Amino acid sequence: MHNEAGCRIVLTLSNMSSHLVVYLCAYMVIYLELVIIHNLSPHARRPRVILATICVLCSVGPQFVYLTIPRKTVGLESFCDLPLVVNDQLYHVIIGTVVVWALLAGIASFVSMSIVAVHIRRTSRRARRISNIMTHEGVPGIYSRKDVGRSTADLLNQTLKSAVWFPITPVASLWFNSALVFVRFYSQRPYYNLEYINISLFSLMTIFMAVAFFFNPMVMGFLRDYRRSWKASKCGDPQNNIQRSPIGLRIRVNSLFSSGTLADFVS
Repeated sequence: MHNEAGCRIVLTLSNMSSHLVVYLCAYMVIYLELVIIHNLSPHARRPRVILATICVLCSVGPQFVYLTIPRKTVGLESFCDLPLVVNDQLYHVIIGTVVVWALLAGIASFVSMSIVAVHIRRTSRRARRISNIMTHEGVPGIYSRKDVGRSTADLLNQTLKSAVWFPITPVASLWFNSALVFVRFYSQRPYYNLEYINISLFSLMTIFMAVAFFFNPMVMGFLRDYRRSWKASKCGDPQNNIQRSPIGLRIRVNSLFSSGTLADFVS
């Protein structure tokens, strides 16, 4: 492409698309944290709209600079011929429009990921402690170790363990790209081997995210239940045509440590 306006548009859209991925992942992890840990109502629409708007503006807004900034300001003859080793003017523009926003999204993602990870660890320990108490008291058929893997809390934790890692690949891609900008600028030489790694990370980003989403425990559990139900209905056995419900088992955790009888623990 040799059209100046077209090259500016391609550069802007390229930066927008790469940043939008990591900001949407950050949105997902932060929203999970707000709902699960900080008790934000999932039916509240305004927090979702505000959070999504902030993420979109942070990923899209700074990139409009490339549509309007004069070529002489960044020391270029044309945006169709971007050098790997940038000059001082273009370097500072890249820092303000790409690197800073990539670092901001990554830091916000890692903070929320850490908070959710701590929550997963604590709730998993609590579920195991409840299971041990129930097993020790000897209540067969009501709550056993096998049921721990089928409880709502455990399924939620398994889902969080898959979802909480979503920002890893886009953050790694953008941070590696930012580091490469620093290395090229301060050494004043291109690193083509690192450039191949940089492009590969961006190419594999969506593949890793798709795999993580598909192998989510909730999705896989639903597919197994659907297949089992379909086979049972095909065999004409209505007794086996039952899908597992993740909310079939309810544990009143607060009662577990406030009451002395097992009758108050299980419902």
